[in-house]
Amino acid sequence: MSLGMDPGLLRERLALQESTPSDDGQGGRTRSWANVSPAVFAWARVKRLTTYTRFKAMQADSQATHEITMRSRSDFDTKNRWMWGTTPLVIVSAPQNLDEHGEFLTFLAKEERV
Repeated sequence: MSLGMDPGLLRERLALQESTPSDDGQGGRTRSWANVSPAVFAWARVKRLTTYTRFKAMQADSQATHEITMRSRSDFDTKNRWMWGTTPLVIVSAPQNLDEHGEFLTFLAKEERV
C-alpha cells in the first residue's frame, strides 16, 4: 500500500463516458456523451479546487474546477469525461502518478455546464 494516499478517501463513484460526434442536420456537428460500453466505473476522491489552487493550476487549464484522484488505470484519456452523479467532469490534464509506486493517479477536470 502506498503511504501517500489513503484508499479510504476514494468515496465518490464516477462513470466513464465517451463522446460521439454526429451531424446536426444543418451542415455542422454536435457532440453527445454516453457511458462507455461495457460500463466502466471508478471510486475516486473528487476535490473542488479553491481559487488559489485554480490559479496555481493555470499551466494545465485555467478553467480547472476539480482535482480527481483514483487508483491507477489506463482505460481513459483526455478525450473522455467522468460523470460524478449528474455532474460531468471533462478531463483537462493528463493523468499523473501520485507517487513513485504508481498505485494512484491524479488529474485536473472542469465541470461542464449543460
